[in-house]
Amino acid sequence: MRFRAKFSFVTGIVLAALLSVHAVAQETTVQSEEGAPEVTARVARVSLLKGDAQIRREDSEEWERVTLNLPLTEGCEIVVGDGARLEIQLDSWNYLRLSGNSRIRMTTLSDEGVALSLVSGSASLRIGRFDESSDFFEVDAPRTTVAVKSKGSYRIDAGDERAGDVRLTVTDGGEARIYSDSSGFTVKNNRSATLFLSGDRSGEWETSVAVRGDAFDRWNSERDETIAKRLKKTNFGKYYEEDHYGAEELEENGEWIYTSAYGYVWRPYRNVIRSYSSWSPYRYGHWRWFPPYGWTWVNDEPWGWVTYHHGRWFFDAGYWYWSPYSAYRWSRSWWRPALVTIVVYNNRTCWYPLTYHSRYYDFNRSYYSQWRHRIDRDRRGGRDGRDRRDGRGGSGSIFGSSTARTGVVNPGGRFTRK
Repeated sequence: MRFRAKFSFVTGIVLAALLSVHAVAQETTVQSEEGAPEVTARVARVSLLKGDAQIRREDSEEWERVTLNLPLTEGCEIVVGDGARLEIQLDSWNYLRLSGNSRIRMTTLSDEGVALSLVSGSASLRIGRFDESSDFFEVDAPRTTVAVKSKGSYRIDAGDERAGDVRLTVTDGGEARIYSDSSGFTVKNNRSATLFLSGDRSGEWETSVAVRGDAFDRWNSERDETIAKRLKKTNFGKYYEEDHYGAEELEENGEWIYTSAYGYVWRPYRNVIRSYSSWSPYRYGHWRWFPPYGWTWVNDEPWGWVTYHHGRWFFDAGYWYWSPYSAYRWSRSWWRPALVTIVVYNNRTCWYPLTYHSRYYDFNRSYYSQWRHRIDRDRRGGRDGRDRRDGRGGSGSIFGSSTARTGVVNPGGRFTRK
């Protein structure tokens, strides 16, 4: 569904510019905020997509189209189309990749660990950081569970509903435990294990030397090389924190500049934004309903994930800059669905970046109680399929659809749908 409400992006940009100029005149006073936001669910993101994929959120019967930079959380189910490739960034160090014709569910996604359920197809894990004493990472496949024991690379082939076996391949220094209905054993580095699920050999298993060679393996290797190069250039602890996953993409798309008012800030290169007509933050992308957070901004720029969910954008001396922080800092850099102010006036919806000196504006707060009430009701068996007052088009909704697309203002100032 498309965005039906009228809104003005130009109004937002004008307000943002005026407020940014006002903020520059103020001295930077970093203040801390104790406690935690009302919603703190861990969030992953779609970091690369080639082809078609669909997603179904927890407690929803609707399938949505997957896009680049789409946020993901516990309970999401994803289906990858024929010939497609999908990469999910779980944090600054760990990635999940899916081949075509794969189906997976994110059973658990928390600070303590990750649990996935691979229903069919092939999945690859790139675990760059893992502490078995405090973390867990498990993948369920048909009649099989794989438990990661150390950092490394892991490929799991579950096939389809007709497949009679499940294969695990461990490389790059990894080690895993694999469990079935009748056995459990360790698969060490550079080894593969095949579990037979049906036929005369049902319940048996065999191991062999790990072999890489198909198109999915080659794609995984290419992505590993790309990510390794980015991580070498990261500035964790200097400009931003490890919680700012996705920040590794900034180094090749912009530059860090020191300012007396804000400290170190990042500015995108001109050639990076040149392909966008009159580029500015929160202009190219769309709004997506994302439980439990509510309305969330999904940006089109392939490099901008972290800049729309942490810190602040501000306009100064003819440029847009991004600061990893605002003047008010939490003890932890919590992920946010968007860092904007939203104004509805005369049926026109406007949004613009929060200024550096503004506290976080939680425009979704009124939806949290409605969302929790609906989930509790559904779990008690009271869902009738007709009540849509969940923030996605019901009473009090800002946007009126599950997917709201931003518009583009042409040089003449006329608003057109994108």
